[in-house]
Amino acid sequence: STDVKKWVEACVVCQRGATFKDKRQVGRATTSTTRGDEWELDLMFVDGRPVLTGREVATGFYVAELLPDKSAAATWEACQHRIILAHGTPARFRTDPGKEFGGEFLAGCRQAGIEVRPTPVGDNNPIGGVERAHGTLDRWIRNLRLEDGESVPLHEHLAEAVAELNALVKEGTSVSPFEAWTGRPWRPPAQGPRRKRQVMPTEEGEPQQRAVQVAERAQAGVNDIQRGRAVQNERDAERRGRPMPRQVGDIVRYLPKARDRVK
Repeated sequence: STDVKKWVEACVVCQRGATFKDKRQVGRATTSTTRGDEWELDLMFVDGRPVLTGREVATGFYVAELLPDKSAAATWEACQHRIILAHGTPARFRTDPGKEFGGEFLAGCRQAGIEVRPTPVGDNNPIGGVERAHGTLDRWIRNLRLEDGESVPLHEHLAEAVAELNALVKEGTSVSPFEAWTGRPWRPPAQGPRRKRQVMPTEEGEPQQRAVQVAERAQAGVNDIQRGRAVQNERDAERRGRPMPRQVGDIVRYLPKARDRVK
């Protein structure tokens, strides 16, 4: 029995299993390799507004949906629109123990036959991928807000940031489950009039429009600096050519007389 006890203490798997609060998770695979089988869900906030973010475990495909409020009903409605209707009903969701993933959300998942696995504490933290993406999404959305201003709706900036994030995923794994099953990419439904962005030319030998704009702005700044220096040089030349005003010397000579009068 002593040898068995020493073997258990030296076993890495046994020590790792001891970190699980839920002992039923011991022996289960931490991630799924089947497309569309498992999604990681978490909430983030952009300009004070809640955003539901999801990551498909097998492919690393990200989705995001702007929520009207931080409630379980709004979370479940966003999951239906962004995940279930678009990519099929998954086998399970992995979430944190927040209130937004309880109540109506749990009832809807139970009715749809979706298993909800809370995130255990310890080495088995499966929603770390979607949590690490929050910083990247927030930074890109802020840059877009600074570039375009408040005239562009927030949901458009969110869609652009998610598309850029999916483009960074390893080639061959960023295909959505819908596209893997049907062979065609999924298009989200229209949400009002969308702005028209200018398409930058990519043909070889043709200059990029953005590069041309940057060069024009830089040249305009150089011209402004040169004009300002020319005006300043002219003013300095005028000052050097004029005689020194005599008022200063007159005041200095007048001071002793004023002091004598005070006496």
